[in-house]
Amino acid sequence: MDHAIGEDEDSTFGDLIVGRDQSPADTVALDEFILMVEECMQKLEYDHRRIMAMRNVLDLSYESIAHILGISEGTVKSRLSRARENLRMLLERNYSISATGDDDLKRFLSVRSAADARIRVA
Repeated sequence: MDHAIGEDEDSTFGDLIVGRDQSPADTVALDEFILMVEECMQKLEYDHRRIMAMRNVLDLSYESIAHILGISEGTVKSRLSRARENLRMLLERNYSISATGDDDLKRFLSVRSAADARIRVA
């Protein structure tokens, strides 16, 4: 359970399992939020969906993404930042949700996407 997943070794398989202290209401709320994020992800421009999927679903490093796309690491980071901001704006506009901070959104996308991989690029 403590085996690291991904390159940064911050997330473990244990992170993918719902904690015992999470209530059924918390689980339902999280599942609803996941559906909202998935819907908003599909509304993003293709390039933003693709780069977010490469980073958060495939767990590729900035360096790997840069190599694959033929762009600099700085460009990868700036595109990811714009994609996350656009996702936050979509969540706010479509669901009146004041989206969480960048770190929370990155954590949510990486851990949850690895768990059920429902956020698609196409």
